[in-house]
Amino acid sequence: MLDPACGSGNFLYLALKTLKDIEHSVHVDIQTMELDRPVDLVTSPANVLGIELNEYAAELARVTVWIGELQWRLQHGYPFKQNPVLEPLDHIECRDALLAPKPEATPVRAEPVSVRAEPVSVRAEPVEGLGAIATSASTSSARTEKIEALWPRADAVIGNPPFVGGSKKRRELGDETFEALAKIYEGRVPPGADLVCYWFDKALQQMKRGELVRAGLVSTNSIRGGSNRDVLDAIVKEGEIFEAWSDEAWINDGAAVRVSLVSFLIRPNTVGEGSAAHLNGAFVEHISSDLTAATEINLTSAKVLGENTFASFQGSQKIGAFDIDGPAARRMLSAPNPNGLSNCLVVKPSWNGLDLTRRTRDGWMIDFGTEMTQQEAALFELPYQHIVRTVLPERQNNARESYKKYWWRHGEPRVAMRKALSQVPRFIAVAATSKHMAFATISSAVLPDKQLIVVARSDDTTFGILHSRFHEL
Repeated sequence: MLDPACGSGNFLYLALKTLKDIEHSVHVDIQTMELDRPVDLVTSPANVLGIELNEYAAELARVTVWIGELQWRLQHGYPFKQNPVLEPLDHIECRDALLAPKPEATPVRAEPVSVRAEPVSVRAEPVEGLGAIATSASTSSARTEKIEALWPRADAVIGNPPFVGGSKKRRELGDETFEALAKIYEGRVPPGADLVCYWFDKALQQMKRGELVRAGLVSTNSIRGGSNRDVLDAIVKEGEIFEAWSDEAWINDGAAVRVSLVSFLIRPNTVGEGSAAHLNGAFVEHISSDLTAATEINLTSAKVLGENTFASFQGSQKIGAFDIDGPAARRMLSAPNPNGLSNCLVVKPSWNGLDLTRRTRDGWMIDFGTEMTQQEAALFELPYQHIVRTVLPERQNNARESYKKYWWRHGEPRVAMRKALSQVPRFIAVAATSKHMAFATISSAVLPDKQLIVVARSDDTTFGILHSRFHEL
């Protein structure tokens, strides 16, 4: 069993416990049949392999497996091994699971050091604090050319790879790592996909090389759609998803998220001829790449209607502290300006997902539009003074040149959305992240935040269609 993002070893501990439970049940059956029971177990910590970038977590994973082994043997009446009591666990490796530095010369592959495990040919130095996430840091300040990291051979891959959304990858990982991932995994994983998708792809490639039988991984539930689903499309094309939970609650670092659990293999016959898959605990004939039961209508092949082009948008992404509360907004609205213009032109009511799904926050934002110059913005005195204090310091350190150059404007102001909304008195919106699709109509005087997906139409027919079961499917 291999966990290529093993953290402190929880999955490895459970895998070892399960393997030992199975072997122990065989021993009990042997004894029941009055045959000679084996003196000791074959399964051991050598059966669980791990990859973890964080040095402290990798060492903790080794300790977890050691303690789990000793506790299990004590609880089931097996004596401790001697000479040594604890064997080295070098097959729980401290390195990057996705990228490795390019070697100067092709190394010779070493002999296996554990059950069905072959050590990889190169190792990346660990970086503190980022778990199994590939980072742009290295032991040298010079830019290091990267290649794809190798995984050891295993029967099964399990684990909970890191959750980093596609829009946050560059910021979290750094430019060097982001670009290396995009180049090395080109054609396999879209650059805008969530980080977790690389683990799904690598497991599939490992299967295609005959170095892995099956995999079961945890992902955010967003893997079912958008560019993330490309990796599941490839898995369904090459093999089969034989068990999945499409949308489950998960606690990660104290925050509740929704996850998908996906088990797959490349040779369906290894599950059993004609066997059904399991989806959300029920038998189904086949699981589609959007983690639904495949029926007469394959929804993953649905096409975009040309009539709906440029009708739906994500709200404005500020990239900075442009938000203000109601009292501050009203003070600005009543204040005069040197240009004789009202601050209502740049201080606007703002809605995000919480305003739509709960009750309105009395939230506002400062918005200097998409073309206003810095000199023009400065004539709106109080709003401008506010963003000089709250936005300018952050934008000056931003890696993107356009964010620094036009620091007084929203980072991604959604020009096409603004143009579309200017043509309607109200628009339709839904929270970008929500378990249920609940649409609402909002006045076009409100500037939607990026947490809203908006439809630039005001007719009741569109509202009814969007709320229909047909559209939800």
